[in-house]
Amino acid sequence: MSGVLKDFLKHSLSQGSVVDFGEIPDISLYMDQLTTFIDERLKGYARVKNDKILTKTMINNYTKDNILPPSNKKRYDKEHIALLILIYHLKSSLTINDISAVFDIMEEEGISVETVYRAFTKMQQEQKALLNERIDEIVGELSQIAGDDAVKGLFAILNLAAEASARKLLAERLIDYCSGE
Repeated sequence: MSGVLKDFLKHSLSQGSVVDFGEIPDISLYMDQLTTFIDERLKGYARVKNDKILTKTMINNYTKDNILPPSNKKRYDKEHIALLILIYHLKSSLTINDISAVFDIMEEEGISVETVYRAFTKMQQEQKALLNERIDEIVGELSQIAGDDAVKGLFAILNLAAEASARKLLAERLIDYCSGE
């Protein structure tokens, strides 16, 4: 695998920035302010430049499905924002029902949104750092495969997808275990 592809992978991993809990506004936001804040802060995760990270419809559906608490007089506080950012990240690997179960576990165990959010962002940073270190290992393994960067990239995609699938399976089983199912 060429150095160009390796550099691309490392650059891609650095694109999505972690939103620290302290960076979330302490003031409540109206819907348009909320979507603008989250879209701006998570734009590095968008696959296409103009992708919407969060829409009003998504927020209304999360509220309707009791995943997100209702707004307070059409205003969303710091906990709402943290939950929406968590939902955004979790929905790439968990179903909405599983995310709801995770939030139910938080509530049942009396763990605050801030505590969970801070733990998640710390884990997110650690996992990105570990994956960044693993890029060299992945590239080394792929150097054994004959073909150009596209062929090697294909096998990197399969490797990462297989890892994600295995991790998703474990997360789902842990949700079931912790939920008493």
